[in-house]
Amino acid sequence: MTPKQKKVLDFISRYRERQGYQPTQQEIARGCGFESLGTVQHYLRVLERDGHLSR
Repeated sequence: MTPKQKKVLDFISRYRERQGYQPTQQEIARGCGFESLGTVQHYLRVLERDGHLSR
């Protein structure tokens, strides 16, 4: 897992623990400092493919 993949996964985990539900893609982008939703979608696909997430 790359550092950026871990950053996204950690953000999602922390968000879910605090809020009780999953963040939106826009919230992930803001929280991880990404400018593009395409970047978020890419990381979500990779994390799902590698078994770290399920959507």
